[in-house]
Amino acid sequence: MTARYTSLPSDNSSSTLDTYAEDDSPVLSEKASKPTSSNNKLLQFLVISSFLSLCVSAFNSILLYKRGASTDSAKPISLRDLERPSAYIGLERIERPKSWNASEPIENFAFIVGQVQRTDPSKVLELAAPHTLTWQGRVHPDDRHFLISPTINTVAQFRVLDFGMESCQVAITLPPKSELGSFGTKKSIFLQTKVVKVDVFRLSTPNSADLIMTHKLSWNTRPPRIGLLGTLDVRVGETVTTPAFNCTSGSLETVEFACAEEEPSCHIDFVQDRKKPRMAAMIVQHSSL
Repeated sequence: MTARYTSLPSDNSSSTLDTYAEDDSPVLSEKASKPTSSNNKLLQFLVISSFLSLCVSAFNSILLYKRGASTDSAKPISLRDLERPSAYIGLERIERPKSWNASEPIENFAFIVGQVQRTDPSKVLELAAPHTLTWQGRVHPDDRHFLISPTINTVAQFRVLDFGMESCQVAITLPPKSELGSFGTKKSIFLQTKVVKVDVFRLSTPNSADLIMTHKLSWNTRPPRIGLLGTLDVRVGETVTTPAFNCTSGSLETVEFACAEEEPSCHIDFVQDRKKPRMAAMIVQHSSL
């Protein structure tokens, strides 16, 4: 079967164009001029949504501006303000047997010791620290100068050690004079009287990063006192301690040693270290579990 084709008009006569226009234009114009109701609803929804979004954004901007004006400006977070991470996470939840024995006390030595002078509040006292010159440079041992006089107090800082050892006492221990020349060491102690009364103050250290800088330490810059831990009767050949107080693991404890009010003319002078015979101002940590 042979297909038949009908040729399209090849001329652009006005009559032909008018014919097509008459057939098609009414339908196109009607669709273009009359959008559907669904399109109208969608357009209204978009307009309303945009308007509400602009209103919410403007409201948030006003709140942020007012909040910023009331607090002046947002302060950046300092590393000092961050909590020191605990190395003993979850240990407090462990069940211990009834036969569990408390740990032996820890003798915690100060890692920072410095002096302040009340008669010259702004003066920085950096007493010469013992040192040894090696091929690697200058090495400072654990020696720390402990000095109390009518005008000079000693400030010491400790880092509380270990887990569950949060009951602390400040202690001063001095060996008998007969032991000073033993163990191959040359040590000396100066006490003005046989018994020297020493006040021990706890200083404010709210942040675990508040380290004392000895090159800036003075009577004016030392941390403020928050309380008297106790008065010690210091004598040669004995270890004396303050009453126990709570000390948080990982925190800093800063204390100040001064002549007691009833003995303002006291004088103690020695260099402390970890070697025997032991002479030191330290914190003794006991089990708190």
